[in-house]
Amino acid sequence: MHRYDPSQLVLLSWRCWCLSWYSSNRITSLR
Repeated sequence: MHRYDPSQLVLLSWRCWCLSWYSSNRITSLR
C-alpha cells in the first residue's frame, strides 16, 4: 500500500478547505 506523508496529507486537507472556502465566498459575493 502507498503511504502518504504527513505533510502531503496536510497540504491536501488545506487545499480542500481553501477550495471550499473560496467557493463559499464566491457564492456569497454573487448574491
